[in-house]
Amino acid sequence: GAEIPVPPDFSYEETKPLAPVPFSHKFHVTEKKLQCPECHTKPFEMKKVASPKMTMANLNEGEFCGKCHEGKKAFATKDAKACSKCHLPVKK
Repeated sequence: GAEIPVPPDFSYEETKPLAPVPFSHKFHVTEKKLQCPECHTKPFEMKKVASPKMTMANLNEGEFCGKCHEGKKAFATKDAKACSKCHLPVKK
């Protein structure tokens, strides 16, 4: 079968007061060898809209990114030292 192209990177901007969160499909697919169904359609639908329900509180409860970023499979969203791994200053 034909290879599905890796979708482009994008940025979650609904992160005030923290810096936006760029998301790299390339990193997760190419570097970490994740398959599309591991994230789609659960915990993420195949839509380009950030869910208004996506908050740090529910990430920390294991929803969305928190499904894998729980401290075992990947660094935990609740780890205070990890904020800057996702919330990156906007390059001017």
